[in-house]
Amino acid sequence: AAILIFVLGFVLRFLTITGMQFSFYLCCGTSFFLLVWCGVNMLEQSRIKTLGHALKALLTLFLLAGSAVFLVAEAFVLSGARTTINVQADCLLILGAGVDGTVPSLILQSRLEAAQSYWEIHPSIPIVVSGGQGAGEDISEAKAMQTYLINHGIPENCIYLEDQSRNTEENMQYSKALMEKEHIPHETVAVVSNEFHLYRARILAEDVGLQTIGVSAKTPYLILKINYFIREAFALLQQTVFH
Repeated sequence: AAILIFVLGFVLRFLTITGMQFSFYLCCGTSFFLLVWCGVNMLEQSRIKTLGHALKALLTLFLLAGSAVFLVAEAFVLSGARTTINVQADCLLILGAGVDGTVPSLILQSRLEAAQSYWEIHPSIPIVVSGGQGAGEDISEAKAMQTYLINHGIPENCIYLEDQSRNTEENMQYSKALMEKEHIPHETVAVVSNEFHLYRARILAEDVGLQTIGVSAKTPYLILKINYFIREAFALLQQTVFH
């Protein structure tokens, strides 16, 4: 089982889909845990059974405690995976994801489609596109988003670029600074991201003083959805511990 899970992770590692690398690390961790469990079983059958029993009890406790913490984090992630598209906001904030060269990734395209749907219901509100340029990207995520929106009928003068941020925390900090600099109304901000990401994104927005509503983009493909929902629970735990 450990070998099969590792091979699965190895295959997922080389899928050219932004964010799927997480599944590789998850599979590696699971394989390692299974191998350790096999080793503990061998100890139980050897002359040092007491040590084997103690280690198995410790591993079981670790597994139960870790699962409980993960499930709580996942519950919070799921609680934020809803949209309020019919509520009017002062401006729209679209959070960046990956760009393949100059083309929005599948995840980013889903966010842009959700943003366009919201803007068509609430036309003429200003749009802030937030995301810098990362490895393997020929242009910034903000520029890729601006080009996409213009090509889909949204006027250029409605779009403001924040192209320096490298993560969600910086998305919020730099976007708020841009709103203040450009005098963009932002008493209530409609944050556009994928359903798995909205809970944490809105927490970070509140940390910089932004009042938000969530506009949820549907994550394409089941395998991507599973990958990102699991990944986001770990990201939320990391943020809770280290933020």
